[in-house]
Amino acid sequence: SLLTNMLADPHARARAFGVDSLLTLPFPAAVKTGTSSDFRDTWTVGFSTDYTVATWVGNFDGSPMRQISGVTGAAPLWNRIMLH
Repeated sequence: SLLTNMLADPHARARAFGVDSLLTLPFPAAVKTGTSSDFRDTWTVGFSTDYTVATWVGNFDGSPMRQISGVTGAAPLWNRIMLH
């Protein structure tokens, strides 16, 4: 679908994350990151033809993290799981 192609295109997210970020894998994968207000938590959700993986990073007490975004908080976990 068009949305899948957009979320899988590293050039479409290059302005925000660069072409060679943790969101780029050696196989096609669509991915979206998010950061809540006040940096309370971050998430990364993505899928390939075989797997769908969602990762979350935050403090269980709801306290803010220190300027951690979706690509620096949850994306490294998502990347390692997808590569595994």
